[in-house]
Amino acid sequence: LLTVLLHLHTAYILYCLTVHWPPNLFTSLRLPLTTPTERIRSILLERAGLKSDEGLPRPLDELLARLGSAEIRTAYVRCTMEHYALFIVPGVLLQYIREALVLGLLTVENSGRTRLRTTGILVLVIAAFAEAWTVATVQISMPQDNKPVTMWHDVLYVARHILFLVLSILLYALPATLVPPPLSPLLMEMRANVDSLARRVTLLKYLGPAILRDENLREASANWWTKQKTVGKWVREDEGVWR
Repeated sequence: LLTVLLHLHTAYILYCLTVHWPPNLFTSLRLPLTTPTERIRSILLERAGLKSDEGLPRPLDELLARLGSAEIRTAYVRCTMEHYALFIVPGVLLQYIREALVLGLLTVENSGRTRLRTTGILVLVIAAFAEAWTVATVQISMPQDNKPVTMWHDVLYVARHILFLVLSILLYALPATLVPPPLSPLLMEMRANVDSLARRVTLLKYLGPAILRDENLREASANWWTKQKTVGKWVREDEGVWR
């Protein structure tokens, strides 16, 4: 079951890294962040096979209109905590919570990896704080010579999913420790045996008087003790035993 969970988790992370990539206009068109809006519009029309007098879909027109501002372009690369926290945090936080649940299942009780659960969760917490700190403090410049700009949203997306992928595989690949059986069933069994033995020992003190009251049992007991006395005498008189 844990192997199936790991395979499904790995396939999902690889899907996020290869297929379900977050849209980024500048990365997709391989354009610098300072590319003029009209240049972006003409490239989009050319990619779509449309003429220059034809319009783009309304969502693209609205996006290009907003990208006319340098501040919006900066926010497009890195959503700041002040303006977009409510938009960013839930999605990213849910990803970390999902990963914490996966790690919890991979290190479930009796899996031999329970000792690694705290380490895995601690790594996720540190990564979440590091990502939040990076988003809040990183400086994004607007170069004038068309130099490439680091797309922090894409970088953090890749780093986050690579961490999820490596961390889950690493926790599963580390050798599992043998889990000792719980003590409760053993203690209960030992207690039952001791109680049974105590009851038998208690019955012994009543067994002697009961035997003496019955003539047949009294005679059998006397014969048994006489036989044991004879055997004991033979053993004591045997020179081989003395040696």
